[in-house]
Amino acid sequence: GDSSMQFPMTIWSNKQFIEKVNTETISLGLYYGIMVAMVLYNLFIFLSVKDLSYLFYILYISSYTIVQMSLNGLTYEYFWPNSPWWGNHSLPFIISLCSIAILVFANTFLKIKENIPRFHKFFPIFLVIGFGLMIGSFVIKYSIIGQASILFAVLVAVIALVLGFICVYRGYRPARYYLIAWSVFLISILLFTFKSFGLIPAVFITNYGIQLGSAAEVILLSF
Repeated sequence: GDSSMQFPMTIWSNKQFIEKVNTETISLGLYYGIMVAMVLYNLFIFLSVKDLSYLFYILYISSYTIVQMSLNGLTYEYFWPNSPWWGNHSLPFIISLCSIAILVFANTFLKIKENIPRFHKFFPIFLVIGFGLMIGSFVIKYSIIGQASILFAVLVAVIALVLGFICVYRGYRPARYYLIAWSVFLISILLFTFKSFGLIPAVFITNYGIQLGSAAEVILLSF
């Protein structure tokens, strides 16, 4: 395919390699267990209170979990092993879907229409871009649509954070919890990025920073 792959070269003894695989398996199992539990927990709340923000939050958690499973190679291994075509096109599609879910959740949870009406006017434009990228993932070359979907996701993450700051500044109390959760997640992304560029060592907290940060985020937002 046209996707990128990292091949870190490491020499292991048999014992060390087995320990590494066992640690990784347990860690990923705990992480995905937390994410699935949060989906079910928020689904129960949504069915109880009928608040749409919980439904959009479920969409965000679910799509983000699938993104992580794709990056770990688990979706192709367990969900669509006989569909290499979809395996090569699914990641930008799901990343774009996740970005849309973040926008819709932020818009609902932060009550953007009331708190930041100027931004709310531009909200449909971002949705159109997101849906365009989802459709483009089927027809545009992966190396192009993959980068475009990631850039859109970064833009959405920045917008989501800025919206949180503005709402806190304007005295909307729920935005405090939203901002704390997002900050934890973005710090974990920065640690992972610095590790990828060799600026900080590859240790447990940097190797699994995104998983730890996203798990902390979904738990904080659920509270």
